[in-house]
Amino acid sequence: MGGIVMETKFNFNSQLCTTREQSERLLALGLKKETADMFYAAFHNGTEGIGYRIWPGYDDDHFGIFTDDFPAWSLGRLIEMMPLDIVPEGRFDNIFTLTKGYPSGYSIKYAGFSYYHKENIYDTLIEGIEDLIKVGHFNKEYLV
Repeated sequence: MGGIVMETKFNFNSQLCTTREQSERLLALGLKKETADMFYAAFHNGTEGIGYRIWPGYDDDHFGIFTDDFPAWSLGRLIEMMPLDIVPEGRFDNIFTLTKGYPSGYSIKYAGFSYYHKENIYDTLIEGIEDLIKVGHFNKEYLV
């Protein structure tokens, strides 16, 4: 007898962590590589050249065995690093919000700060981090 065949209409294509370009941008903004909670480990893929595997955790003993290894940040880590207590004088709406907008894209809002709208949630958070660094509201412990 045949098994049950299920058709799905869902197409999950979730990004696990920052891409190389996004990681390079965070490093260029001055984030310490030690704040990353993942990394791409380079490996030799036979005749195809170098491939990458995503590894959880960041450990200096294992990171950088190959020169092509690079740190990566998960979505949870980026959100965890965002400050939650920015309060402009005389305002009480200090809540950090991250929303998926319509028809597409993500927004971040802080009291007194602008909205960001990108199709990729990681790009949205990186924009927010960049702006927070510029105005001095990003945790300096995370920066070089």
